[in-house]
Amino acid sequence: MFISHFASMQGAIKFGSHWTVRIDAHYIGGGRHYQTWEVADIGLMAIFRRGGKIERSKLTFLHPRKLYASPLKVQEFDPYHRQGMGRLLVTEDEHNDLVKPKLLKYLESSRYKRCSSGANSKHAMHEFSTRHGIGIHYLLYNPSVLPWPIQTPVEQVPSIPENKVGARVVPKKLVDNMTGQTGGYSPSYANISKASRKNSPAAPTRAAGV
Repeated sequence: MFISHFASMQGAIKFGSHWTVRIDAHYIGGGRHYQTWEVADIGLMAIFRRGGKIERSKLTFLHPRKLYASPLKVQEFDPYHRQGMGRLLVTEDEHNDLVKPKLLKYLESSRYKRCSSGANSKHAMHEFSTRHGIGIHYLLYNPSVLPWPIQTPVEQVPSIPENKVGARVVPKKLVDNMTGQTGGYSPSYANISKASRKNSPAAPTRAAGV
């Protein structure tokens, strides 16, 4: 939905004094962007032209991370080394766990467990950003509202209230300053919200339509 928002603005946009701007969004996940690591999933590029000549361009990468509900746990590595669409295939044991009745609870204390300070990918992201001068942000996925409990397996489409939280974009540096405290630390939704308000008078950017 994030990419579709920018896809709705396909083509160049013209405004006064012969200026045009073009914004493109691309899915770039799955590649080894730096050494053996993937540093982002979504790339955004804005190009400003005047009289057909490029005057300014801006590139940034987004690294998505989701909020983990209780009692979900992080699985860092696939024990079966599945690739591509093969990752969608599950074993009988995995299927039985997926359909086991459980109540998922999203709270302000819930954490972005894959924003851990012990992750090797974070070092690669920092080195890539520094070397190429490309900004990296986290695209943090949340429910529309918090708290948000949901029973699984889902038996009917839930009624989604007004989107008061949704997906938010925060600078990687902001998260790094928090996760630098102790090894393995991962920030909560409350941590991110507090740090964002402290570093900016405006609320964290919420992705349109998400």
